[in-house]
Amino acid sequence: MLLWVTIKIPSMMSRFVTRKGGANLGGILLRAVLIQTVTRQIPFGRAVRGGR
Repeated sequence: MLLWVTIKIPSMMSRFVTRKGGANLGGILLRAVLIQTVTRQIPFGRAVRGGR
């Protein structure tokens, strides 16, 4: 997996840099919702802060 990511990052960045047009608002919103969903699943909220 790490090798795949290491190989894919340069091509992904070149696609990002050379893309034409403005930002895709739908893609940005979808990405934000996905990241928020994933980060809510990570169980470090109350344990790290010492909550009740």
